[in-house]
Amino acid sequence: MKPLSLACLPLLLSLGLGACAQTTVPVSPGPEGWLSVLGKDPAFALSDSAEAGEHGFSADNAKAFQILPSGAMRLTSNEAASVRRDIDSLLLTTPYLTWRWRLDPGPLGGFARLHLAVGFKTEGSEKRLIVAWGASPEQTGRLERKGNAAYFIAQGGESDGNWREATLDIAELHRLAWPDINTLTTRVTYVAVFAPSGGGPAAEIEKLSLMR
Repeated sequence: MKPLSLACLPLLLSLGLGACAQTTVPVSPGPEGWLSVLGKDPAFALSDSAEAGEHGFSADNAKAFQILPSGAMRLTSNEAASVRRDIDSLLLTTPYLTWRWRLDPGPLGGFARLHLAVGFKTEGSEKRLIVAWGASPEQTGRLERKGNAAYFIAQGGESDGNWREATLDIAELHRLAWPDINTLTTRVTYVAVFAPSGGGPAAEIEKLSLMR
């Protein structure tokens, strides 16, 4: 199998994640320090409407995603697609990203198409963390950095079709990727679910949240 590499980043970062397709209003977590990234109704997040923009959402090729009765978001199309929520939160206030995901059983041609992205800003410096499911179990926990982007393998290996729960300390990953940055003033600016074009097993994700 082709190994997952930062060589993939130019393709993955070409999906418009650096800027919104429409004007959006960033949202902040509640007093409890928790935010459901896709909200109570992921279909609303995908609507790409002015009202959705007022809640921080923007989507590209939303038809590539399907919302299941359970509320999970399923990616079946081979086309590039993304849904993003603009956020305004101190990183140290919401240092954890948590979710559940699964792939249909089958081999991976390097990595699963479903990815997550988290944007950070410290004063004028912008960074992004790409989170993926890699081809082999040995890749799990691997972190690579290239300039303003870092790539983390949260899960590795072929899928048995079962759900996997994940919780990432994104503050710690930021520290490891950019140790020269003091994160006291670093803010989370967005979280996105996206996929480049190409084949691979269908994927589902649910309960994507920022928390402390």
